[in-house]
Amino acid sequence: MKKQHYDYFTPVIDWAKEKGILQDGRLTKQLLKSSEECLELQTAIESYENGNKAAIEEIKDAIGDVYVTLAISTQMRAKNPYIIFRLIKLRDTSLPISTDYKALHNRA
Repeated sequence: MKKQHYDYFTPVIDWAKEKGILQDGRLTKQLLKSSEECLELQTAIESYENGNKAAIEEIKDAIGDVYVTLAISTQMRAKNPYIIFRLIKLRDTSLPISTDYKALHNRA
């Protein structure tokens, strides 16, 4: 059976406990880390769109890092964070619109 995104939640939280992030960390600091990871994702996407096809690995890594920081933040704040992640429904990956953002931007 294919793993779902929420299957990674518990291992992420276990890792955060081992590192002392949940015990010693602050929510504001974790959210700042999420912002930093989003910036890395944005940079990787821009690099990919500018022709660096190898940046796809950076994009994958950054998406994982954002997920980790948001999972930890949710664990710090919510009563049943695993249930919250279980309820997230991922959208279909076949979008009915163009994902060529440069072409969309140039038309404006």
